[in-house]
Amino acid sequence: IVYYAIQSDNSGDAFLGEVLRAANRGVNVRILVDGTINASTSIQRSLRALDTHTNIACKQYNPVHLLKPWQWHALLHNKIMLVDDTHLLTGGRNIGDRFFDVEGYTGPVTYDRDVFVTASAGDGSVMQEMRTFVDRLWTHEATQGVKAAKQPEAELERLLASASRMEGENRIYYEESLEMYATEALPTNKITLIANPIHTGKKEPLVGNAIMRLAENAEDS
Repeated sequence: IVYYAIQSDNSGDAFLGEVLRAANRGVNVRILVDGTINASTSIQRSLRALDTHTNIACKQYNPVHLLKPWQWHALLHNKIMLVDDTHLLTGGRNIGDRFFDVEGYTGPVTYDRDVFVTASAGDGSVMQEMRTFVDRLWTHEATQGVKAAKQPEAELERLLASASRMEGENRIYYEESLEMYATEALPTNKITLIANPIHTGKKEPLVGNAIMRLAENAEDS
């Protein structure tokens, strides 16, 4: 799980609660978030508590260093969920109430999109490309672990309760299955991952350049 922002609200807490449920079933989970946007006390408390679980590891990309202002602008803007190297969710939507417009939420809504991909993880697959990319982010020198939690039990219980409450109040998000999404998917000949550099210095716009080349060479669409 790699996200720019996981907000400390009903949706964010429920999402992390579902991660905890999965870990309790034996699923191994890695969570990587941007270290600037997710610097609030509440989200840090959740990540530190989750990091104490045997099956969960939490890290943050480029947390703010007051003596290195030249790195403050470097943000991890990706949104990625890669599951068993066979299911991929990526796109523009972060985790929070304003992105899901859940029951009882009355604030502004941001309608971002996700892309769901299901494929095998063989050589040349976008799943292998994404796995390599996520591993590079996870082990990058700008990525750091979270601080140790003290008495995490109460926070873990709170996250589980949030997940249960969300499931009871927003059944629409729990009614569809992976199999249903897979049957609605469109077949593709090839999917390629294009990403910008992940270091904290000045970067070449690789994504913009790639899209420009594709546009210039396109003949039909």
